[in-house]
Formats: sequence, C-alpha cells, structure tokens
Amino acid sequence: MPSLEFNMILPGNIKKFIELSKDYESFSEYLPQQLKKIIIIEKNDKGIVTEETLVFSSVIKKEINQQSFHYEKSKNALITEILTGPAKGSIIDTNFSIDKIGTKINVKISLKLSLKYKILQPMIVKWYKMILQGILLKMNAKIILSDRELKS
Repeated sequence: MPSLEFNMILPGNIKKFIELSKDYESFSEYLPQQLKKIIIIEKNDKGIVTEETLVFSSVIKKEINQQSFHYEKSKNALITEILTGPAKGSIIDTNFSIDKIGTKINVKISLKLSLKYKILQPMIVKWYKMILQGILLKMNAKIILSDRELKS
C-alpha cells in the first residue's frame, strides 16, 4: 500500500489549527479549484461523514466523488477514512503538537487505490500531498491574520 508522510511546522496556534481542521465544509474555500464541494451528510458522537467532489486536472481533468468519515483519535489527532470512491479504504492520520515556532503537523496517508486508478498512483499521491499542504498553509494564514486583527 503506497504511503505518504510529511511534516510541517507553522507559526499558527495549535488549538486554532485543530478547530479549523475539523471545519470540513470550509476546506473548499481554501482550494476551490481542487475541492469543488464538501458537504456534511451525517454527524454523530462518533464523527462526521462528508461527501466531497474532488477535481484532478494535472494530465486529465476528472471529477471524483467520495465519502469520508472523520473522527478524533485523541485531543491532538484527527483521522479521515475514505469510505467510497477510487481511494476507498485509505486513511489520513493528522497529528498536531506544540513546537517552539508554533504547531508541528504530521500527516500520514495510507493510500489504497482501486485497480482502475493504480496507473495514476504517483500523481494521486502528489495531489493528496499538495492539497493537504495547501489547506494547512491557508489555515495558517487565516490564523495569523485573525491573531493580528485581535491585536489591533
């Protein structure tokens, strides 16, 4: 199973990162061309199920619909399990920790792809990393801007 892991250290506050990371419907605001739509279809004590429309446009333009289950593994760890679509069975594990600069974010992706999409595996791995890093960077900018506005 292809995996991807990366770390980012960003100056944003850890509590704000976790809060924004659980606001799934706002993800499409950060990257509207790649994340066309995200809606919550179920919410309960165990977690949240979303339906996403993802747009791949590197070699071919393809829209993919999938459903994901999001839950808190611990106070500083979030898990996303892909329930439907070409990446069904994939797991995204995001951990947040305090760093001297701000927040260290560790993302681990265990990617499972259906046979039809195996040939696109290298591009899909890069796409997931680019999307997640883009979302985290835009969250960081939002946190920093919010902090500046509070100080003004």
